[in-house]
Amino acid sequence: MNSINLKSVQVSDPLAFQNLLQQKSQALLDELDVWISTHEANSDDAASASHRQMSVGVYCYENFSGGESNEQI
Repeated sequence: MNSINLKSVQVSDPLAFQNLLQQKSQALLDELDVWISTHEANSDDAASASHRQMSVGVYCYENFSGGESNEQI
């Protein structure tokens, strides 16, 4: 996938913004996934410590004059 430059996205082009959002969001989620994977507790630590689970997501809400449209990208 070609990298999209933030400065090249125009307000008048919502599809370009959605593409930018998808690309940047995926890069962030990939980076966080690597961080989480490298910081997971091993089984010995997990047995002695309390367990916590977290989830991360990126959502786009677009409001049209006829109503709200919620779309997960």
